Amino acid sequence: MKNFLYALLLCATSFLFVPDAWSSSDVEFTANSADAVEKFALGNTLANLEIDPASDNGRVLMRWLNYVDHDPDWRSLYNAAAVNDENHSSPINFNLPFESMSKEQRLGYLKIMSQLFSQMTAAQCAGIFQPSSDFRLQLPRMSTFQLEQFLSLINATVRTAVHPIQPVEHYSTEQLLEADSYMETTLTDLLLRQKKFHDWAKQDLKNQAPPLNSTCQVTNLIFKAIRGAPEPYRSEATWDLLSNAHSDHDADTLDSVVRHAEQYALETFDTPSLPTTIREQLPVNDSRPLPFKELLIQGNWINRTSQNPSTPYLTINLNTRNNGILVQILRSMDGLHAYKWVTFATNLGYQTLKHQVVGTGSRVHPPTLVPISMPLLLANAVPQPNSHYELPETQPSPNHIKFDRCETEEAFPASRIFPTLSGKAVEISCQAVTDKGTGSQWRDAYLYDYGIAVMLFSIDDDGLTTAEINSVTVLH
Repeated sequence: MKNFLYALLLCATSFLFVPDAWSSSDVEFTANSADAVEKFALGNTLANLEIDPASDNGRVLMRWLNYVDHDPDWRSLYNAAAVNDENHSSPINFNLPFESMSKEQRLGYLKIMSQLFSQMTAAQCAGIFQPSSDFRLQLPRMSTFQLEQFLSLINATVRTAVHPIQPVEHYSTEQLLEADSYMETTLTDLLLRQKKFHDWAKQDLKNQAPPLNSTCQVTNLIFKAIRGAPEPYRSEATWDLLSNAHSDHDADTLDSVVRHAEQYALETFDTPSLPTTIREQLPVNDSRPLPFKELLIQGNWINRTSQNPSTPYLTINLNTRNNGILVQILRSMDGLHAYKWVTFATNLGYQTLKHQVVGTGSRVHPPTLVPISMPLLLANAVPQPNSHYELPETQPSPNHIKFDRCETEEAFPASRIFPTLSGKAVEISCQAVTDKGTGSQWRDAYLYDYGIAVMLFSIDDDGLTTAEINSVTVLH
């Protein structure tokens, strides 16, 4: 979507700004020459686009080109572009100024986009969204209303480029992630209400393109969902959609976090991100050196209850401060080894201090935190053999879990878990305690040398799932 918006507007401006767009070199073009503009427009642009200057669209374009020639904002861009060199070959260096738009301008921009797409036929829409589409070729097929809306988009872009809003807004990845998740679930609900899109909406919207003849309708629904969203999601979503339109990829914030999890983990789950009341109770830096900077565990989850194939997983443990606090990234992959969701956590021993699940298909909520009113039981954070204890659950818990009731057994060599692991390990059996009683159960193995736990099995609503380890990589 973002790449499309950028391509659309870049093509829109390039048919005026880039000399090879009209494949002629016999016009002495300057921004101060109305005759040259008229000759250029009539003899090159309109003719090459197969638009009759006497038609309704031709008159709209002529009126607009003459307006452009005399408008000071447009003339300043022409002067900056230096398009009148002797070879007629200097493209304009034009960055779309979406990040400089105000909240109101962004909403107005999406309103124009929505009006434009709502009037497009299926054939027009299919032509625009083809990967190799040149938007200039769509101009002769536009109605007069569509053409005027399109030219309004270009004007809005130029106005913002020449008169940027200051100060420029900025949102954190965490804020954009929550807004992106809200918009995804809202759009899914809108699509499910329409019979035409019901089957498609039940799929993964991140990885399944809509039917080509319905792309404009879906795009219009996206704009409708954004414009109708409550604050702060509306402002965050419009900023995210437009300000990143010319990024190197078309991934939105949610998809980007899933694909590039380590950057988000260090920004949002390293020790400085924790509240002061929690940080004050934690070990100081370098108080507990660990034998790695990064520890990766790859394996498979196997559901013994269903006939589904095993699910590959990757756990990344980041040791940033040598104090026993680890930032953990747990990735789940589908059969094509594409990441579906990621769990982020800040762990001290076996105690989770901060937690968040990010993925497609379900709402992403803000990170949960260990209750700051409850003193951290540091002695219980590193589990001891043959012990019983309770660990507080991060709150608010989506499953209404209050705490985990755990017990440990005798210690044993960690090499029993995986041959290359050193030191001792202990098995930990836990059960979630909720307001209504007990919930899911699981058994992990805590590895003392590394300060981490690995899953052995779990029993929950999906049945019995066991975990196998295929490789352990220690990076120093």
